[in-house]
Amino acid sequence: MRAFCILAIACVAFSDALPSVKDGCPIVNHQPSNFQGKTAQVNANFVSTIDRISSYATAAGVELYITSSFRKDTNIHGSTVVPPASKSNHMVGHAIDMNVVYSGGFCNSVCLSGQLPAPVAAFINKIRQDPALRWGGDFSEPDVVHIDDGLNINNPDEWDREYIQAQKYC
Repeated sequence: MRAFCILAIACVAFSDALPSVKDGCPIVNHQPSNFQGKTAQVNANFVSTIDRISSYATAAGVELYITSSFRKDTNIHGSTVVPPASKSNHMVGHAIDMNVVYSGGFCNSVCLSGQLPAPVAAFINKIRQDPALRWGGDFSEPDVVHIDDGLNINNPDEWDREYIQAQKYC
């Protein structure tokens, strides 16, 4: 919890997971203290996973620089929302793209594609060891800045439901 104070007279506590301003929208802003860059906009169902990813970063002594999270589908036309053939977990708020900040520097896509610095390797190994997470560097077409929970593969029906809700109401 954080607090917002006005002239030290009144303070209001608020959560790091801020609810969306739109009714029915499952996407929330969630920014753990070791995340930099863009605010992570993720599905409320993915917040605990983000917290786990954050704990892995802390354990490895790194911070994450978020470059992308939830994405609106730009191919939607009109009021009908139909799940697309290509099911990106970004479109349901179950994925982040990131770079890794460590004591020796900044590990971007070029760095993440090569010999990883020790703290970055420790973080990536923690992601790989978590059976509920996928690192994009392990994809058949590597996407080294990507981490997700595989919702599109493990539960495509739930992905469809969350896609319709996120794309319609957010």
